[in-house]
Amino acid sequence: MTEQVTHLIDLVRYLGGEVENVVAHGTALGHCGPGADIDEASVAILRLAGGAVATLTASCLGPDRQAAGLDVVAPGLGLELTETELVVHEGGTTERIPAGVDPRTAVDAGFVTLVRGGVFPEAVSYDEALRTHRVGCAVTLSAREGHEVHLSPAA
Repeated sequence: MTEQVTHLIDLVRYLGGEVENVVAHGTALGHCGPGADIDEASVAILRLAGGAVATLTASCLGPDRQAAGLDVVAPGLGLELTETELVVHEGGTTERIPAGVDPRTAVDAGFVTLVRGGVFPEAVSYDEALRTHRVGCAVTLSAREGHEVHLSPAA
């Protein structure tokens, strides 16, 4: 889950605030081969500091990526954010806004720029990346040990 949903955790934190605790479950039934050390399907529930909750799901079982995105539901508003568009549901209308750039290509190009010693202004700070990584690790720990994991306010 950590590898597959890191950017979604970034978005949840950016839009909803810090994560206070997580409960996660995963399963591995041998479909990924003997010796595979990852869950084949995972789910996590995150409680945010402001009281909202978020659900993350991930699976490596499909032949191709089926979806990578974030759905937000708020009073009178629904958002669907994918790698290709933002869909806004509000007041009985739906508006589709295509991505201005391919974010997959943009983030890869930014990473290469950073590795080469350049500047990528859209990159998050080390502290932000570490906060997201800590949430991912809490998800993994919760799924592995079967209990809720609380994150410290500094996480």
